[in-house]
Amino acid sequence: MQGLHKERKRHLLAIRALARDSGKARWATVALMRTARFEVDTGRLARALTAAQRAEYLAKVADLAVDQVQAQALVAEILRDLGDMQGALAAVDRALSASSHTEVSARQRAEVLRAKGTLLRRVGRVNEAIDAHAEAIAVFRRVGAKRMEAHAKNSLAFALFVLGRFEDAIALGIDAIRIDLSIGGRLQIAKTLSTIGQSYAALGDTDRGLAYFKRARQAHENYNDQESKSDTLLCWAEIFLETGNAPEADALVQEATTINAVTGSAYDAAHEKIVRALVARARGDSTAAVMHAFDARQVAEAQAYVAFHFYAMAIEAVSRVDIGEQHTGILLATTTLGALETIQGSEYALTSRVLCCEALRSARSPQADSMTTRAAAWFLRMCESVKNPDLRRTFRERRPGTRLLAWAESIERARNEAK
Repeated sequence: MQGLHKERKRHLLAIRALARDSGKARWATVALMRTARFEVDTGRLARALTAAQRAEYLAKVADLAVDQVQAQALVAEILRDLGDMQGALAAVDRALSASSHTEVSARQRAEVLRAKGTLLRRVGRVNEAIDAHAEAIAVFRRVGAKRMEAHAKNSLAFALFVLGRFEDAIALGIDAIRIDLSIGGRLQIAKTLSTIGQSYAALGDTDRGLAYFKRARQAHENYNDQESKSDTLLCWAEIFLETGNAPEADALVQEATTINAVTGSAYDAAHEKIVRALVARARGDSTAAVMHAFDARQVAEAQAYVAFHFYAMAIEAVSRVDIGEQHTGILLATTTLGALETIQGSEYALTSRVLCCEALRSARSPQADSMTTRAAAWFLRMCESVKNPDLRRTFRERRPGTRLLAWAESIERARNEAK
């Protein structure tokens, strides 16, 4: 919790030695789970999975219901980051089934619900994810589990961010940090700082968003918290790209690539390919952008990462039009725009729409005007949902939004002139 890496490692080695000497299944299971968690936090997912699966097997054989649930939830979390979403969902369902045992506390079941919520959000079932996180928070608050309440609030904050409820996400994130600081927690505070930074950047308050990302990066480094460091760097790079700073974005992508080579996270690998595609297009290399976006789309589709899947399709669509493949670009763009109107939410809803409209307009598609008008109407509804007047103004002034509104206005002028 305090992010004291060296002390934690020394303590872990002592637990493992005592567990071996005890000869008891209970302590061996605990040592294996602590080892798995340590490996997760230091970014070694494959090693973490081996330890967690051994813990699950040992707990089941020894009929240790509580430890079995904890190990299954941890297996689900690791498989999620490695990209095995079906395996992760199966593990979390096993944990929920095992948590019906009388020895398993409400808190432990809530921890499983939090893990399931994150899984559901990644596969696009955002509303179900919010319900799972809210139920988990209620339990953590009732039993006084402040650390887990803070983690669950950050998970809920990101789910609300995906739905476009940015102000609610910021409020929850700040509350999560307040709880963490009140109990001396530091280890996963970087993830919450990143969520707040993304929310402010999405609202157009770029300076405040970048400030939070800088704090998140510092927290990653201070506490050797590698679990979400790649995601922090890649989200930060996306902000630089929107503001026209491709060199800074590229530097962050290179750093994230080094981390991903160690962690083996499929989620971060898909994200990296997407940002690489954006960097390539910003540099005028649309051929490379197509390649990276296509690779990202394949990975995201295989793992059911809904937001990444359609964002990659949008980037590929406009990049294919750039290189003269108009028909393929139009097909990808219209498919993506249709999907965005049916899925529960996406953190890339605005940028994906703008890229698709750009592709249709550049390719002179007959659907370009109608699709652009609908996208602009969606953006204006999003503007009205922002409560704070200053943030509503900055949100409306975001570069993707102003492009969309400018296109819509030009379409309206052309229609009026035609009349």
